[in-house]
Amino acid sequence: MKKHKIMPLVLSLTTLALVACGASSGEEVEYTFTITAQNGMPLEDSGVKLYKGKKLQATGWTDEKGVATVKAPKGEYTVKTQLKEGFHATKALTTNKEELVYTINAESSLIDDEIPEEYFLSNDNSKKEYFNVYDVMYDVTFTTTQLKWTKDSKGYLKSEQVTEEIKFSDILKTKKAIMLNFWYVNCSWCQYEFPYIQEAYDEYEDDIAVLAFDYQDDMNSIFKFQDNNEYTFNMIYDEIGLTSCFPLTGFPTSVIIDRYGMITWSQTTFASTADVKALWAEYTADDYQPTWKEDSSLPDKPTYEWPDMDRLTSVANSSNCNATFRKEEGSDAEYNWPWLISETEGAIYPSNAGHHNSYSIIYVDVHLNEEEVFAFDYKSSSEKGGDILYILLDGKIIKKISGVMDKYELMELYVANETRDYEFAFCFMKDESSLDGDDTVYLRNFQVYPLSQIKTPTYILRDAAYGGLNDTTGMYNKYITPVFNEEDGYYHVGTADGKLLLAELTQTTNFDPNSTVYVDISSYQITDPQTGTVVNDTLMKYVTMAGNTLEGYVPVNKELKTYLDMYIRAKGGKGHENEWLELCYYYDNYGGAIPFQNPVGGLSKDTAFTAHLGEENYATFNRTLMPRGLCFNFTAEQEGIYHFYSLGENAAVAWYFDENYKQFYESQFDEREVYWAVEDQFGAMAVFHDYIYLEANQTITLRVGFEDIYLYATLQFGIEYTEKTGMDIFKYCSPGYYTSAVDAKGEVTGEIISTGIETAVGEDGYYHEKLSDGTLGSIVYCDFIYPTPLLQYSIYDCVTNSKIKDEAGGKPLDFTNVEDDTEAKPMPKEYKRDLTNEFKSYFSKIDGSSKPHSGCVPVDEKLHDMLQMVSGKYGFYTEKGWQKLCYYYDHIGK
Repeated sequence: MKKHKIMPLVLSLTTLALVACGASSGEEVEYTFTITAQNGMPLEDSGVKLYKGKKLQATGWTDEKGVATVKAPKGEYTVKTQLKEGFHATKALTTNKEELVYTINAESSLIDDEIPEEYFLSNDNSKKEYFNVYDVMYDVTFTTTQLKWTKDSKGYLKSEQVTEEIKFSDILKTKKAIMLNFWYVNCSWCQYEFPYIQEAYDEYEDDIAVLAFDYQDDMNSIFKFQDNNEYTFNMIYDEIGLTSCFPLTGFPTSVIIDRYGMITWSQTTFASTADVKALWAEYTADDYQPTWKEDSSLPDKPTYEWPDMDRLTSVANSSNCNATFRKEEGSDAEYNWPWLISETEGAIYPSNAGHHNSYSIIYVDVHLNEEEVFAFDYKSSSEKGGDILYILLDGKIIKKISGVMDKYELMELYVANETRDYEFAFCFMKDESSLDGDDTVYLRNFQVYPLSQIKTPTYILRDAAYGGLNDTTGMYNKYITPVFNEEDGYYHVGTADGKLLLAELTQTTNFDPNSTVYVDISSYQITDPQTGTVVNDTLMKYVTMAGNTLEGYVPVNKELKTYLDMYIRAKGGKGHENEWLELCYYYDNYGGAIPFQNPVGGLSKDTAFTAHLGEENYATFNRTLMPRGLCFNFTAEQEGIYHFYSLGENAAVAWYFDENYKQFYESQFDEREVYWAVEDQFGAMAVFHDYIYLEANQTITLRVGFEDIYLYATLQFGIEYTEKTGMDIFKYCSPGYYTSAVDAKGEVTGEIISTGIETAVGEDGYYHEKLSDGTLGSIVYCDFIYPTPLLQYSIYDCVTNSKIKDEAGGKPLDFTNVEDDTEAKPMPKEYKRDLTNEFKSYFSKIDGSSKPHSGCVPVDEKLHDMLQMVSGKYGFYTEKGWQKLCYYYDHIGK
């Protein structure tokens, strides 16, 4: 149990019995008092005091089992308690002359105070306290401007910006639990779990509050992220520093505060909606009772016995392998599930299948000579990315195995670079998510053979600091020689063209085997000693980049090397010039494998690939990337308009950036663009097709990606020169989502707006684009034939098909019973009518040519008002909301 030595105790001195007790005297006896919380947790360091009237007679303090022994003459005493903050006794108690053993039940509630300073980072980057499971939470108060989503009487989702003061105690007056979620915008695993949280929240929003705290991004970035994804739970800029108050091991992390104000659960990354719902069902049940486990971090104890280790070794090893297998020893061994023998597979396997948050570890000792290969055959039958076999060498993870496989494969695990005894650990970790396959991994045919016999292309991770620690200096005995390559901008091993030097930012390192750069960024203030500038955010960009790689490493350039030195200084390093190398590694390559390539290729403008004109360009996605897409640099050979288009059946999108990496265009993906997609020169339909005017020798960066961020495949795209210097593009008038207005200071206001072009009515009676010089450009057209983002069906179908209903069950173009939208402005009374036939009256104006605006109708003032009604019913009554059903011709180039 954690002892809150810093947390102040509150002398509640609760009067448990207001009875008049007569004086007593005689031989002392031992009274035993056991104090437990409502979940059965013993309350240690709690005072028990016996009173006669107002006079204190005796005092005792509870031990780690919640038991206090108090010596006093036998008699009747009023019992008063001194409990930790957040706890109070549930009923009065007085001793009698017969009983010597008593139980005091305590109940928790939010501590009516702000969090003490010792929970936050101090000026010297130190911390004294963290909140852990079974701590009582303080009644935190914070002010936030957030996106608030509501449903109107017809069930339509609407959003607005709301600034409000939130207090945990006010939330628990109407909710049964609070879930805190710690995240940041570019966190890929945060992106992964949010859809699951949202789907569960749609069902549980009346009973549970979700408060997602982002300590890294500003409020505008958070709002944009929330608005784009239509998340309806609270997403908050953590201006009070709540993130630093918890011992987070990574992002995202979620924490539950139950109805009694107690922190009762913590976990990283939900794997499914079912997982979220199962958790919330427990905490929101009417009969919920908190439970306590003596050590909540401990997994289930094993129910199997270890097999004979000689027999296990003989099954696992081939004839040429001298490896010996051993089980874990020591105090933690009682939680380690044994490895068993599968006679049918002729293999060994971990036995913790089906036991959530359990582990099964076996150690393998093997003597290897220099340039000998240690290998084995394996077959995984587990949840990919969830239930993982970690393979460690000297405590460092060197391989991970998960997923479902049909047959055994060879893994050439390690190539020895020195003759010595090696210790490998094979640890199968079970998470809390669903089960796949046999929920295990099978290993067999362990082998040792010369490097000359290596069979597969293999990469072996090496330490940049190695040879063991020197007890006198605290330094490693050996360090690689880092050499900076001026051509590629990175450090290499030994020579400028040697192996690429990589920094480890997301796992433990030789510098600190107990923490990571990723975690420490939220706990330490890392500053530039010359300027005093805080560089945490810049260093986090490298952490994010590392999270976007399969291996979790980033190559070290001069900037990152400088930041690593600053990080070491903030952590109180020893200060020698090679200490930063304790955070670094590199890969040796064998078996015909090419040297390990830059793992951050395409993740930024500086590491972008080159896009080629008139050729197929390829972007391969084998993991989730945040921010989305892979980067390509393209340089125009001559002035003119270039056509960028994707190939294939999967929906794709592109973002375009100028020389300063400032975005100037994004693919407009909507229904009409799909229907009107052009046939490219290779004969496949382009899902995005963008026309960009470029000057000769101008270089831009485009990021390309699939619309589905979890689609792992290869995206093909092409670039062609149109031989035009100017052209008209039929474009959507109002791309993107409804959003919030921003004032002159850049602060988000509560006013809902819609992006769109400036318009004015021309002499022809139609709406036109109003150009920057005040003249009128293209006519604005309403799409009647194809669906729009505001209408699931086309206007034509809504008019002609009487079976089509909106979400409320009525006709889509009937506004008779639509209520006012208080978030924007009320609907005029004259709008409240069925406009089905009025839209039908425009059918005769539908363009039937082969031009891009085929199927559209020019927008006059009457149609404009009708479209505003559609915008209000299915979105907001905003000035430009009607444009979300419209297109215009935009002239680009000269």
